[in-house]
Amino acid sequence: MKKFLKIIGIIFLAIIVISLLSGGSKKPDTAQKYKYEELARVENKNDESLSILINSDETDPEGLAKEVQKTCKKQCNISLFDDKKAYELDAEYTKMTSNLDTNPNDVKKWKEDNYVFVGDHLVGQVGYSFGDYNDYPLRDWYYEELKAK
Repeated sequence: MKKFLKIIGIIFLAIIVISLLSGGSKKPDTAQKYKYEELARVENKNDESLSILINSDETDPEGLAKEVQKTCKKQCNISLFDDKKAYELDAEYTKMTSNLDTNPNDVKKWKEDNYVFVGDHLVGQVGYSFGDYNDYPLRDWYYEELKAK
């Protein structure tokens, strides 16, 4: 009986030593690598569009976009903003341009007043209608022209 208890004790001690040497029982990493807020998710019959608010100090917006894509149930487009006001202005512009009654001068005025701000805070886009990930997609010739004023 003593021999049996001694063997059990040695096995138990070996398990403890092995456990300590291997770092113990590791819990799965459940911490979210990326922090973001979903501002909008518009689902249509065949696709969905997501607007995401990210931290202004996010170092890997493309990786974050790929992570968000995993939440899509259909083909999707993702827009990343680092300022909620830029998202709101972009939504306002989309609403204006989709309304046939919108005065073209109002659209022109909106662009003059807001294009640069939205361009500075629309960090990236990716999706089936946008193509591969694109950093700061509104920083184009028009953005440069307005910024120079």
